[in-house]
Amino acid sequence: MARMKLEPEIPVMLKRMETLNYERLAEIKSKGKTEHLYVKSFNRWFAWVVLRACFCPAEICNWYRLYKVNDDHITTLAVHCCKVKGLL
Repeated sequence: MARMKLEPEIPVMLKRMETLNYERLAEIKSKGKTEHLYVKSFNRWFAWVVLRACFCPAEICNWYRLYKVNDDHITTLAVHCCKVKGLL
């Protein structure tokens, strides 16, 4: 299996996810699904919702330069962490 480019950020994201309001996330998740707020992939949309709740835009933008990643790499991090926490 290939190594995730943003692997060093996994523990950071998981720790930050502990501070989120899971009841509110459940509401957002439900609304996103019923109102079809996503374009192609619900999991991708919701993972980015969680990602943006955990990191400010400047932190996310810094990853592009620091890790030489693209949006797909960042999505992989977010989806992975959401699955670890049982959100997806």
